[in-house]
Amino acid sequence: MISRKSSVLSQIALVVLAAGYFSKSGQAQDVQEYYVERGEYFTQSTTNRPVSALSHELFAYVFPAANGSVLSAALSGPRGLTFSLTDSGGAFQLLDEANNSIALTVPAPGGTYQFNVGTLNQGLRVFKLSLPGPASGIPPVRVANFPEAQVVDASQPFMLQWDKVIKRGAQDYLAFNVIGPGGNSVFSVTRMALAQTNLVMPADTLQPNKNYRAYLYIIHYFRLSANGAPPPAWWPSKRAQQSSQSKPLILRGFSVCS
Repeated sequence: MISRKSSVLSQIALVVLAAGYFSKSGQAQDVQEYYVERGEYFTQSTTNRPVSALSHELFAYVFPAANGSVLSAALSGPRGLTFSLTDSGGAFQLLDEANNSIALTVPAPGGTYQFNVGTLNQGLRVFKLSLPGPASGIPPVRVANFPEAQVVDASQPFMLQWDKVIKRGAQDYLAFNVIGPGGNSVFSVTRMALAQTNLVMPADTLQPNKNYRAYLYIIHYFRLSANGAPPPAWWPSKRAQQSSQSKPLILRGFSVCS
């Protein structure tokens, strides 16, 4: 009797579409950069492409130019939206009372978003961003080998495949992340070209008898700062850990004897 370590991919798969505006603060000495993102989460439960968004989230960040140069930050937006940003160490970010990302019942509205930032050397600084309406023409990713992904041998490398994503912006790219049962990232790819349609998870990435959450992201920047600065490094692991109200791709480990 031979024991073989295996994993099963459950009947749901999460696809995330994130769109954001990034601006680099050229004049502000205390503030390095700030940006707003809109996230939409989709779940694939069959071989068909997911259609309806499972949840909508809003992300906002303010990055200090130096440690301690930003003392506080708040965000206001259309339709009376008002939030205080939390100092998460290295950045002030938009979180709820449970330290999760802000979940909305509909996509975050387009319009002007304003950061009020208290700084160490320059007092109160005000930064405004114009966020357009939800991105159109970017369908969520469809996992192409969904049936094969339901039974994955964890002792062997596994190739996840998806349909090619239509490019809508020069800075668009893909990201992938797998979160373990303890909330830590066990495998991630922070940046992939949109032309890429697969990735390989190494053998023994997953452990038997444990559940994992997997996230495949489309990152779409519809506008950059006036000086054309590239967008900041995207943090898929933090998005995944904060997205507690979404239902991701679940990977379950178990043992099979024959």
